[in-house]
Amino acid sequence: MKHRLSRGFTLLEVLVVVAIIGILISIGTAAYTSAQKKSRDSRRQGDLRSIQNAFEQYYAYEQNQKSINESKFDLVLMSKRKPIYDQLEQLRVAKQWEKLYEDENAAVFRRKK
Repeated sequence: MKHRLSRGFTLLEVLVVVAIIGILISIGTAAYTSAQKKSRDSRRQGDLRSIQNAFEQYYAYEQNQKSINESKFDLVLMSKRKPIYDQLEQLRVAKQWEKLYEDENAAVFRRKK
């Protein structure tokens, strides 16, 4: 009777190992994709908070201005209901400011240099 020496893995053992590796890779890929999505969402939320903060600072500053020429900003979004809107229109006629956009509620003005 001959004894066979086995010096390797059987086909079934190799297939089981490949299947386990495939499952682990798919789990890792799903977790990585989820972490990327959460990271992007977190960054977007931070960016929106920064934009909101900038608008709030701008609004607080502009509400305390008596004259638009005292403003430190060269670009202004102004509601037509604000008294400063009329000043901006007068300054536009005087060619000190220009109107970039207007709709029924507000307009965007830019200081001419």
